[in-house]
Amino acid sequence: MVVKKAFFCEPTKAQITRFTQQQAERDLVDRILSLPEDQYLLVTRPLVPHDYESSWHFLRHGARVGLGLGESLEVTARTVAKERRLPVPVDFRIAAFNGLQQAKGLYSGYEYTPNTIRPYNHRDTRVRRVSLVECLEGARLYAYTHQVVMASIDVEHYTEAKAVEKDGAVFHVHVPSRGKGAPRYRFNITSVPIIDNAQKWGIAWGAASEGHDCLRGMYMGLRYASKEDSQVFNWCAHEIAAYIAMMGEMSKKGNRVPLQMSQIALPTQLTVDFYKRLCDSVLIHDEELQSKNKLRVLNKAEQEILLWGLVHKRGHHPTFFADGNVSKYDWNLRHMAME
Repeated sequence: MVVKKAFFCEPTKAQITRFTQQQAERDLVDRILSLPEDQYLLVTRPLVPHDYESSWHFLRHGARVGLGLGESLEVTARTVAKERRLPVPVDFRIAAFNGLQQAKGLYSGYEYTPNTIRPYNHRDTRVRRVSLVECLEGARLYAYTHQVVMASIDVEHYTEAKAVEKDGAVFHVHVPSRGKGAPRYRFNITSVPIIDNAQKWGIAWGAASEGHDCLRGMYMGLRYASKEDSQVFNWCAHEIAAYIAMMGEMSKKGNRVPLQMSQIALPTQLTVDFYKRLCDSVLIHDEELQSKNKLRVLNKAEQEILLWGLVHKRGHHPTFFADGNVSKYDWNLRHMAME
């Protein structure tokens, strides 16, 4: 088992249960947001719907929030028409996040299809899927490289100028692992719009990576293990952290096109604080466990569901419209005392 670096360590069940317990089965978002520092919340009901075989089955096959589709597309069209401008990716996220239909937030992520937007000239038409948990973990990994000495994400732009205008730029990145002693990940971020032209819309919807695979890719079906998986690109935390770092490097050079056209939802400090509570102050009762008290920390599917619950309750801007420098967000956790 890989041992996490200190920045990514989270309290165990034993550490959490040393504090005062609250219990709840409803109004979970509000209860979590208001948790005192010396207490934790015990969720007394299942969060993942019973019609899924497992949490990973939910993450792979659960309902997703579609960008640029149906009513959210109509809302986006009305908004940009009123403001007399063309839509950018954040417009689609605003409309979709603010128009969530499932009050319980039972979503496994958001997704978009590159060829929804014209012009789109790439052969890669895989559906792009993004988990909110991976957005948070990507933001945490990015913050780590700015808050810990000797940690960094290296970004190198090497696309020939002739190809950039039509296909976007390619960036070679080196991203640290969250595990102690683990090697850095090296891969490419592709289809990045860096020129303010008519092609930037199609380029942005095709952004992906090449040469990267991590444990999340394996858990999600090795990405290419089946016909369905071969038609899907799942953004992971390493790729998201790299993309944030790339946007930062380009912004320093005065080029904000990658940021303007980004498909990645950047969390606010409010959402980071909420996610931290999911990691350090919430346990769930699980009848399938063999342990006497049947308590455990939340898994990724349960965290995803609760994050969408936060979005449903608070809306897009308070949750995923970054309100500061993501590199400086506070990631300190509660209940990390020695066992």
